[in-house]
Amino acid sequence: MNESTIDIKEIDSVETSSSPVEPNKETRSLSFLGELEGHNIIIRLNKENTLNGIYGAKRKFKILVRYVDDKVQFKNRIENTLQQ
Repeated sequence: MNESTIDIKEIDSVETSSSPVEPNKETRSLSFLGELEGHNIIIRLNKENTLNGIYGAKRKFKILVRYVDDKVQFKNRIENTLQQ
């Protein structure tokens, strides 16, 4: 229910973690359930981005948490792309 487009150059780091992330104005989840749905990836950006939500809601973020099926492959592919 939420979406955002992130330019690969805006990614500062990708971390595999399911530890709770302290909710704040810089942290968002793609899930409309927010903290109720778990995550296994934390994407930190080097500049602020916008999360577009339901009914046109827009929220700023610099940290995005989400769940991906293969977290290791996801992290490796992002890091390899950033190194090129």
